[in-house]
Amino acid sequence: MKILRENYLYLLILLPAIYFAIFLHLDSLPFRVWDESFAAMNTYEMRADHDYIVTHCLGQPDMYITKPPLLIWSMVSSSKILGFSELSIRLPNAIAGCIVCFMLFFFCAGVMNSSLVGFLSVLILISSTGFIRMHVIRSGEYDAFLLLFVFTYSLSFFMILQNKDPNRKVWYWLVFTIAVICAILTKGVAGILAIPGLFIYVLAQQKLLDLLKSKDIYLSMFFILLFGLGYYFLREHLNPGYLNAVNNNELGGRYINTNEGHRGGWLYYWNTINEEFLFIMPLVFIGIFRAFFKSSRSIMELVIVFCTYIVVTFVFVISISASKLSWYDAPTSPLIALTAGFGFYTVVEFLMKIDSNIPSRIRSILLTFFFTVIIGSSYSKVISNNLSMDEFPWEKESYSVLHYIKASESKGINMNGYKIIYDPQVGYSQICQIRKLQDKGQKLQIVQISELRDGDIVVSRNADIRNQIGYHFSHVLLDSDDNIELWKLAEINRIAPPK
Repeated sequence: MKILRENYLYLLILLPAIYFAIFLHLDSLPFRVWDESFAAMNTYEMRADHDYIVTHCLGQPDMYITKPPLLIWSMVSSSKILGFSELSIRLPNAIAGCIVCFMLFFFCAGVMNSSLVGFLSVLILISSTGFIRMHVIRSGEYDAFLLLFVFTYSLSFFMILQNKDPNRKVWYWLVFTIAVICAILTKGVAGILAIPGLFIYVLAQQKLLDLLKSKDIYLSMFFILLFGLGYYFLREHLNPGYLNAVNNNELGGRYINTNEGHRGGWLYYWNTINEEFLFIMPLVFIGIFRAFFKSSRSIMELVIVFCTYIVVTFVFVISISASKLSWYDAPTSPLIALTAGFGFYTVVEFLMKIDSNIPSRIRSILLTFFFTVIIGSSYSKVISNNLSMDEFPWEKESYSVLHYIKASESKGINMNGYKIIYDPQVGYSQICQIRKLQDKGQKLQIVQISELRDGDIVVSRNADIRNQIGYHFSHVLLDSDDNIELWKLAEINRIAPPK
């Protein structure tokens, strides 16, 4: 294709940059607690019971994670090909992130007529800790798929408004409709939180009447309601009580009330975005300033105005929610990156047009320095995080047994018959790890201390647990690693533990 031939140099740089940011050490960390481990549980059980409508956890319909199953379907497909593992659970989201990067580049190259803006925007995006992070692109949670589909239907809607060819509009409406349906089937109500921004942009551009005259919008709404709401009613039919659980988890429970202590003020998400695009925000404001204060707007400026409306409205809507988590702003990441890329392009234009008495070599050095400071420092931080696999101190302690098991697995050690003491902090992650190994023929068990017996091989992670076991059993130390010890239990210790 012509667009590929024209941009092969940009793509040759972007391909390895995207790979190292998104895929490097993707499966190094064990299954994470909460949404990722629940999604992995749903995946494992859907693969076994072939119930593709009602998700299950521990053999029961999952009424805690009530999101529709589109992401789970992709994980089932991935795990059938690669086996049940951290990689197969995280890979669909990583691929989604990769697709977003290439959509962003080719939209800029094809629609905005600037491959440079696309190149800069993608580099900014993959340098953002709001995009390249656990909970989003590098995990088995829901926000990467949500981000992909919100970005897709936003760009499609922009093309609907810009395009005058009725035949092309039909295709854009089709993409828009499918993307909205997929966004709903990924994360329910969160899938339509960008729609108010689209509506406000339509009002600002005075195109509401034109939109309402089109039959395509009504067909789109019909299919969105049919498949989007249709899933909810079908699941309620198969799983009575589901709609009430959705209301408690996604609407009344999470939106109106603070859930699980996740609270924040009105500026919570703006502060989060500022941290995620730490050195990039000045470029965002440069892009916005140029787009809004130019008397006659090109397609470039119109795109930035469009992005601004969506980001501001989306952040406003999620800021109303009583429950706040730092990754809920993820769908704004590519739009902010695009705005920043345009701001960077504006700076490049300015530097190239300033007094010709400044040698071109000096201007090139200035651009290189500017590029290194703004993007290079952020990207290096992302790669450093991927290499170091940083965890919070409490995570290192809680996940230490799972790290030990992963390390033993990578060394080819047979762990058949090992017992792991149940840890409520990472209980579902433990179950996922055990199921992964069971699929490989190694039968590990999660037990309480009271269930231990003579001859058991036990993996224990801290002195307190080891002391409790030691009160009841004598033991032989088989292996140790940091605060992990592998014991083989011997005869029962008859000495009663102190009161």
